[in-house]
Amino acid sequence: MAYAPVFRIVIPLALGILMAEHGANAWLAAALAVVAAVGYIWIRATATTPRQRLQRRGYYIVPIALASMALGITTAWVHAPAEIDWKTVNGHGMLARVISLRHTDFSTRMTVTPLGIERNGKWENAPACKLDVSTRGCDYTLHEGDLVSVPCQWKEITNLGNPYEMDMAAYQRHQGMRYTQHIAVGHIHKVGSAPSLLSRLARVRHRLQTAVANSTLSPRSQHFIIALLLGNNRLIDADTREMFSAAGIAHILALSGLHIGILSLIVWWLLFPLDYIGQRKLRLVITLALLAGYAVFTGLAPSVARATLM
Repeated sequence: MAYAPVFRIVIPLALGILMAEHGANAWLAAALAVVAAVGYIWIRATATTPRQRLQRRGYYIVPIALASMALGITTAWVHAPAEIDWKTVNGHGMLARVISLRHTDFSTRMTVTPLGIERNGKWENAPACKLDVSTRGCDYTLHEGDLVSVPCQWKEITNLGNPYEMDMAAYQRHQGMRYTQHIAVGHIHKVGSAPSLLSRLARVRHRLQTAVANSTLSPRSQHFIIALLLGNNRLIDADTREMFSAAGIAHILALSGLHIGILSLIVWWLLFPLDYIGQRKLRLVITLALLAGYAVFTGLAPSVARATLM
């Protein structure tokens, strides 16, 4: 850690997040933060001479590590989906906003945020959370940002218990969702629209994807262009994936650091005239702004966000 001081923060931070996954709560985070503060003050107070301060310099790693661990626990605890007693609201109606949506051949998968619960003819405030909705059948008129009326038939997301199955419950919790329901698409009614910036961008991506799909290109070319430009590689067929994998270039099909690097080089090259007028810093600012905008436009996928940040 002496050669990489950032590890003094990163490792305890990761440990705190893992502890939160296994039951650590805000009280433990507060206790660690208090111990870290007391330890730091004690080291400072007892080192009165330059020699003592030099000798005890290495001890500061302890309060720093404890504070980082407390931060990790707090971060995971704040972002963890809330536990809600949906038994008290099941059977009632709910008004929700669609924040993400994906159509398949026979169903629609949505993530919604509740806005209100209808109980006995009155609307009550809904808890702040994200909910997973899947439907039997498709409604292609629904888009991100729409307000929908949904009957409450929620249940907690659990694993099926099959051998070697993916821990779907943990995966969904990491996505901020703890509850799900599967209903007929006819039970979901659009009642309005209140698009946010992200939902507006999602609609633009949908229109661009539709324009590519309606072009005269072959289906494989259409799917490849959609994957590279919009970050949606779900349309890539299994044969194409297998060919790219056999060639060792499967990473091309998913937006990542390679694509962000190529985009940054293209933008940086196109802005080269700014150097001739002494605006090199402006050239850098515009490049970074366009990269950040592209990351937001493609939906802030983890691989794109990480590459853009780096």
